[in-house]
Amino acid sequence: MVCFNLFDVQRDSIGVREISEVKRMDRVEEDREKHLISLARTGDQIAFERLIQPYLTLLYRYITLHLPQSDVEDTLQESLLAMWQNLNSYGGQSAFKAWMMGVTRNKVNDQHRRSYRTRNQPLEDAMHLDAPGDLDQKLMLEQALAGLSHQEQELTYLVFTAGLTYNEVSALTGTPLGTIKSKMHYIRFKLLKELEGEAHAR
Repeated sequence: MVCFNLFDVQRDSIGVREISEVKRMDRVEEDREKHLISLARTGDQIAFERLIQPYLTLLYRYITLHLPQSDVEDTLQESLLAMWQNLNSYGGQSAFKAWMMGVTRNKVNDQHRRSYRTRNQPLEDAMHLDAPGDLDQKLMLEQALAGLSHQEQELTYLVFTAGLTYNEVSALTGTPLGTIKSKMHYIRFKLLKELEGEAHAR
């Protein structure tokens, strides 16, 4: 006789329903975003503010990864103004979030050219880590992130915090997709090695 684990069947069924609901919510959010973009393109400032609101913290933290705190607010405002003025240039080929990150990255580079100074702020400051676990685990993660180069920190932020795909990161940074993949593989290995070393040292 074939016996079924009813608990597993029920659990799998619930999992399917949850995935379906997530996809439905994603479609709703995409439709909402497209609607706000259309309104903002007509000059609707309120629609534009509603459009960018969910991304403000993400953009702010990205800028703090590259610039001194004294330049962050001005650079964010310049980025938002550029988005407002150039919204018609967004063609929808990539996620709107990726387009916003690209505009912001250009403004960060503009600020670097104006100031002729660089800064390597620890990634944990920009990410405002809310990692699960106790304080020791958070400190271990912060120390591992601090050991990354500035370029590695940016890639880590774009992938893990901003949630961009490798294709979007490639288009944003002008780096070949294969290079992004190999760098992220190396970063994952490096972080894992650092975390294992910290764990053994405690």
